[in-house]
Amino acid sequence: MGQGYEDHLVTQEADIPEAKGLYTNDIQRLYKVASAIVHLSQQDLDLSTYIGQIASLKEQFLTVMPLTPDVGAQQTQLDKFFMVLTLIGLRPDLEPIRDQILGSSSVPSLDDVFARLLRGRSGTRGRGQRPHCTYCNKLGHTRDRCYQLHGRPPRTAHMAQSSDSPLPQPPSSFASQASIASVAQPGNASACLTHTSSLGPWILDSGASDHLSGNKDLFSSITTTSDLPTVTLANGSQTVAKGIGLALPLPSLPLTSVLYTPECPFNLISISKITRTLNCSITFSDKFVTLQDRSTGKTIGIGRESQGLYHLTSDSSPAVCISTDAPLLIHNRLGHPSLSKFQKMVPRFSTLSSLPCESCQLGKHTRVSFPKRLNNRAKSPFELVHTDVWGPCRTASTLGFQYFVTFIDDYSRCTWLFLMKNRAELFSIFQKFYTEIQTQFNISIRVLRSDNAREYFSAQFTSFMSHHGILHQSSCAHTPQQNGVAERKNRHLVETARTPPP
Repeated sequence: MGQGYEDHLVTQEADIPEAKGLYTNDIQRLYKVASAIVHLSQQDLDLSTYIGQIASLKEQFLTVMPLTPDVGAQQTQLDKFFMVLTLIGLRPDLEPIRDQILGSSSVPSLDDVFARLLRGRSGTRGRGQRPHCTYCNKLGHTRDRCYQLHGRPPRTAHMAQSSDSPLPQPPSSFASQASIASVAQPGNASACLTHTSSLGPWILDSGASDHLSGNKDLFSSITTTSDLPTVTLANGSQTVAKGIGLALPLPSLPLTSVLYTPECPFNLISISKITRTLNCSITFSDKFVTLQDRSTGKTIGIGRESQGLYHLTSDSSPAVCISTDAPLLIHNRLGHPSLSKFQKMVPRFSTLSSLPCESCQLGKHTRVSFPKRLNNRAKSPFELVHTDVWGPCRTASTLGFQYFVTFIDDYSRCTWLFLMKNRAELFSIFQKFYTEIQTQFNISIRVLRSDNAREYFSAQFTSFMSHHGILHQSSCAHTPQQNGVAERKNRHLVETARTPPP
């Protein structure tokens, strides 16, 4: 038993330093160790192996959660541990959120993890899947948001039953904090919401069946007829609308058939009606609401959340819903627009003089064109020699040649051409060319300029160049312009061979 226990400990301790490289951060390692601790059981293992595993997990746990006398560090470690326990106990449908948290480059705090889980809860539900309450067995909410269990919270919008069934009476404590009103069509289907005592801006209401306003000054035109619908309040009382007309909360958002009811000191926009009349789509987030024209995709109105209600803002210009004040971060999220376009999209940065975005500078680089002529010709023969290999040719010559190599003197532009059957012959041909130059002209080649073909960098070629003191200049990758003399000479030779004289 003791021998098996010691062997197990040695093996695990040796593996711990190597395992550190398998994870991108300490949270992943802590998650792995804590998950193993939570799910550890003896089952069919013998007792020595089981005890060895416990001891090994203890050592691994102390590696990722070392003991420290610092109170602040202890609190941080405690938050990490409970964060990992939270992730371990998640349902399978929340695994994508858990993987995102574990894959974060920086370690999030416990409160950040809770917030991300709550935000991502709605996004993990599949299409057609609605949340289910285990208390009232109804769809559309969960137990922690069940009104039958917790009661309706104050200062929030809620739906009411139709007038065919009795309206529920709110608790006295709730009725004392806010007044409740509703608007109905002639069919008396009603919706209700809470409001504060002061008259605020237009409010988007998903339960209202008609637009409603108690402020006559907001109407562009108003008419009075005998056939006006009845407005039903949430407490069961009814009143007849005093007029119907047109209102313009925004220039791009005309509201038709708005009911005028002086008894109701607030302004409601019916979501169901505005989506039908304006053919628009409405997107809600935790802080903003956006109205977009479905045919053009243009934003026709925006709003902000305040005390549980979505108020339509008075700014009619298109705006970007942002939650940061860093201009560079906003610039990145908007797709790296130019400074002028960025200032039009986010007007509060109109005084910005520059936008030092490194990604724009690197991603929008273009290759600078090469000059047509350089005034740096060699001053003496064979001070600089250009060379390049051409081939293979699709049709071999009668003797089987498919390649040729050229050597051009930069001073005189005198050219030597040698035919080759394969590229491996280059070294032997260069040796013959070098010997010929020394014999005929009694001069040595100083610099050889070529591209990055492998045959110019073989071990034999490099050793020969070094032995004879020849400098080798090679062009940059994908830049044939730097070896332009040889490239242009090869083009001239090929064009001449393809168009022989008659």
